[in-house]
Amino acid sequence: MLATNALPGPVHFTSRHSLALGLGAVALCVGVAVLTTGIAIEPTARLAGSLAWLVVPAGLGGYGAYILALRTLGATRTSMLLYLTPPVSAIWAWAMLGDRIGAPQVIAMGLGIVAVLLTANSGSGGRPVADSPASPGVVPDTPGVVPGGDTPRPDRPRPPAHSHAGGGAAPGRLP
Repeated sequence: MLATNALPGPVHFTSRHSLALGLGAVALCVGVAVLTTGIAIEPTARLAGSLAWLVVPAGLGGYGAYILALRTLGATRTSMLLYLTPPVSAIWAWAMLGDRIGAPQVIAMGLGIVAVLLTANSGSGGRPVADSPASPGVVPDTPGVVPGGDTPRPDRPRPPAHSHAGGGAAPGRLP
């Protein structure tokens, strides 16, 4: 007999699970690459430093900052801030690797930064539309109706059906 629900309840996926899966995937990919291509990995101080840089500040720090931003700023503002990734990466590459930044890059960075600043100061606050007190047509406490529409919600009872005296269909409607 097959069990239709093998798990006892909801699965909670934590950052530790994500880290463990990521490290396992890296180990698997590196192992396959070494075995199939004959890549020789020489453990040097430069390799260890490069890997440490990729894992700690760039990997864990980046995801940690992303999760912190999601929790404190919300999804809207966090996704808006992701538009700053290219300018920050270009400046970082210039500072660390000596990459050249030309006029087109500076103009694009400026436009991106101005767009993010204008959006951040637009006053929406990153709140969902349904939570906004100024949202026209949204009645959040209407029983059985989804805000902004007339689709029944399973967590709320449906409003009572209208009955017409004399039976039959309402005037102007087909039965």
